[in-house]
Amino acid sequence: MSEFKYLASPFSSPDPLVEWSRYMEARRAVAGLARLRIWAYSPIVHWFEVAREFKLPTDAAFWQDANRAMICSSRGVYVLMLPGWKESVGVNQEVALAETMRLPIRYLDPNNFSLDGVLI
Repeated sequence: MSEFKYLASPFSSPDPLVEWSRYMEARRAVAGLARLRIWAYSPIVHWFEVAREFKLPTDAAFWQDANRAMICSSRGVYVLMLPGWKESVGVNQEVALAETMRLPIRYLDPNNFSLDGVLI
């Protein structure tokens, strides 16, 4: 049976170019994980275009319930360590929930993206 992981990554910024860059990095991470047959759900990848087209909020508070539902359904959380990840309200909420649920948490370096030594 396939299981999925939740990919936490920072998104919100006053600079739309930073948000775009974070979206593109999250896409790259999801694709890299898929190459390893690790099925990752990223709220950024899943919702970015929908939120932009239909003018939905992009703040962590708006997405908290949806993110909680997906984390609760996942088998672990990967944190994409993009600039700003430590200060991200959303990432901090997602990690705290994963810790509470005792889900495994792994930290992924976007500049040296590997998992157990396998570059992706």
